Amino acid sequence: MLLEASDLSLFTSKTAIVPMQLEDKKYRIYVYNPDNVYIRAEIHSKRNVENVESVSKYPLMPAPLIKLLKHKGIGDGAMAYLSTVVDESAKATGFVAKVPPIAMSIFDVTVE
Repeated sequence: MLLEASDLSLFTSKTAIVPMQLEDKKYRIYVYNPDNVYIRAEIHSKRNVENVESVSKYPLMPAPLIKLLKHKGIGDGAMAYLSTVVDESAKATGFVAKVPPIAMSIFDVTVE
């Protein structure tokens, strides 16, 4: 099933993604790479991410969980954002997907 209108902005990324809802808290996310090189795509969620599982035919590596951190930017005091890898005991807000050239990787994501 496609996401309901209230869930359309649940996941964000600078890379092309298509999220689909599988169950109550489980989503399948298709991550597309149109480039001729491997990319590391950051996918962020508005809810905490509990688990990420690659369901691609040839998974490249486990997708590390990340958390988006705010910190003071340089100069005018603007807020900047950095992503950092978290361990299983921390609350993750996203993950990093490695995607092969001109291809797609597929992930099942469970959120809180």
